[in-house]
Amino acid sequence: MDLQYIDLFSSPFSFTVGKSSRLTKKGTIQGAILSAFVLIFAIGYFSYLFHQFVNNQIEPNYKSQSFITEERIDIDLSSDLLGFRFEYETNKDIQILQASQNQTYLVFYAYFYYINGTSLTQTQLNIIQCTNPQLAGFYCLDFSPVQNYTLTLSTKENLQSQIFIYTYGCLDIDFNKNSTPNNCANQTEINKIVNGLDSGFRFKLFTSQFNTQTKQIQVNYRNYYVFALGNYISSTTLKVQKQITSVKQGLFIQEQSNYSSPISYEKENQLWDREYAINNINQSGYGMFELIMNEIVEQVEIQYPTIPSILALVNSTISLLMILGYIGRRFSEGKIKNDLFLMLLQNVYQEKYLQILKCNQLLEQNIDSQQELAQQQQQKQSQQQQNQVNLIQSKFKNDQSGVFQEQLDESQSQNKQITLRNIEFRNKQFLDQQNKQQVYKQENKQQHKTQQLSLSKQIEEISQELIFQQNVGLDQKSSKNIEFSVQSPNHQMKNAFFKQQIIQDQSNYKLIKSLAEEKQTKNIIKKEFSKKLKISNTNIMLNQNGNQHSNNFQQLKKSLNYEFSEKLQSILFKFKFFGKKEYLLSKGLDYQQKKIIEKQISKDLNIFEFYKDILFLKKAVMILLSSEQLAVMKIIGCSSNFLEQPKTLINKDNQLNNTGQLNYFQEQYKQFESENLQFEKIEQFIKRCQQNSSLSEIDQRLLSSICI
Repeated sequence: MDLQYIDLFSSPFSFTVGKSSRLTKKGTIQGAILSAFVLIFAIGYFSYLFHQFVNNQIEPNYKSQSFITEERIDIDLSSDLLGFRFEYETNKDIQILQASQNQTYLVFYAYFYYINGTSLTQTQLNIIQCTNPQLAGFYCLDFSPVQNYTLTLSTKENLQSQIFIYTYGCLDIDFNKNSTPNNCANQTEINKIVNGLDSGFRFKLFTSQFNTQTKQIQVNYRNYYVFALGNYISSTTLKVQKQITSVKQGLFIQEQSNYSSPISYEKENQLWDREYAINNINQSGYGMFELIMNEIVEQVEIQYPTIPSILALVNSTISLLMILGYIGRRFSEGKIKNDLFLMLLQNVYQEKYLQILKCNQLLEQNIDSQQELAQQQQQKQSQQQQNQVNLIQSKFKNDQSGVFQEQLDESQSQNKQITLRNIEFRNKQFLDQQNKQQVYKQENKQQHKTQQLSLSKQIEEISQELIFQQNVGLDQKSSKNIEFSVQSPNHQMKNAFFKQQIIQDQSNYKLIKSLAEEKQTKNIIKKEFSKKLKISNTNIMLNQNGNQHSNNFQQLKKSLNYEFSEKLQSILFKFKFFGKKEYLLSKGLDYQQKKIIEKQISKDLNIFEFYKDILFLKKAVMILLSSEQLAVMKIIGCSSNFLEQPKTLINKDNQLNNTGQLNYFQEQYKQFESENLQFEKIEQFIKRCQQNSSLSEIDQRLLSSICI
């Protein structure tokens, strides 16, 4: 198994965006403003939460649950567990009245009962003055006789402990009280005290709980008040509910602390008829108080926040604020598309790019003085060349037409003279032969007829020759004389005459052929001159186009920087609710053209289209290169010297140094990496096209594809 698969900190591969070599994401000014707002708000919110954390002002996680249990529930016994007294008037203790009058009105007895199954243990408790400041003026119980016991309850084990406090009149006697003090007041005075308007029993019961603000156990006392009546026994039962508190706190690693204490008391009151209780159950007195455990337990869990939890709160707030990031992402995506849009304009639609720049006055439409002077000089030279070409052309046409026409007339005149001399010679020869052949008139006519057919054939040939001679200027009269001379009665004389005539016609044909060849030569000269004239016109057009390309190239070179791109982006991609098409048209860009370019960008950004283009290039390379050349491509590269001194290869003038030390690939690679060198090579190509008329096919293709 490769352990790299479990690397949680592995870095994904990503391309850089923009000019910086460290940025893998495209940022915008709008996104930076939103990010600054989010960061400032997050830092401020974290400072606020940390201040609250230090001052314990953050509410902890608080969970509370009350449940009934049959397990054992215990509460420790202490002297300040409860305090009590009888008040004959509001906040007036009966003990103070008894001490001032030296008379006893009421007597208190306290007992601790422990029940284990069926056995009962009773222990009388001493009543003492409370020492706790919160119980000042009250009486407490001394639990030292039962210090090994607790206030407990277990319904499962049948265990229970109880605390009873009885209030008797000084003269009362029952199963608990079997004596009376010496200074008892009479029963009427006792009843008057008990039946007073505000007389009654007041109890203070111990409670404690964890204070989440101070992170300490806070002790308080619950107050209960039970009114007394002279003819009733008031029976009050208080059930103590225990609270178990678990507290977790800490900055990073939390520690747990557990606390248990009484938290609440459930009160139940009953009134017994005093006379009936004395007579039937031997129970006397005016009040009976019972304290027992409740089977309901309250479980509390408190967990304070930690530093990571505060960071989580800040994180959640940042996540909420990251909804604003959708707006920032939209700006960033738009920025990337705008950059791609301008890149496509600058590299494919340069002419449109320059038009947009000029339309928005980002480039000077009028060339500066030096460029304007150079352009005027180039135009003047072009005009002079054009005038010279026109003069040469007109002169050549006049001279050529005159010479050619004169030579043609001269050849026709010579041809006519030669033909007339030949005809005269043939006529004279024919008359001589006619006189000689009169002797042979009586020869066989049958022999004449047999040869008539061959004569007719020869006449046809002579006619064709005469037609040819007619085309080159022979007179019709000469033709008639020949026809007349041909119609001879004597076959032999005619045969000899026609042989001589054919020989003479061949001589004339050669002369005419030489004249025709001369004419053809002159036509070739004329065509060569026309071709040179066309090349001259092409050079003039090339010079003019080269000047235009050079001027546009200088403007394009000047505009290919960050400043122009940002300005053009702010103009073309300005946010508009309405009239977007009209706005773009006013800035030199048609809305449909924009849609076409955006569609092309979307197509190029498709990974399938990108991969298809790569496959196309691979196939093109495989077709253009032979198998050996294709194999050598694998080992083509840069030498170690290329890496040792990369900075010295280009001097201050952006020229390659020590080009002889670089192989062809290194030189091309270095030029391709330098934008200034590329511009320099472009200028050289345009100048070479202006000065050289013999361009290669690839040069002509490149030149015809320049669109600036």
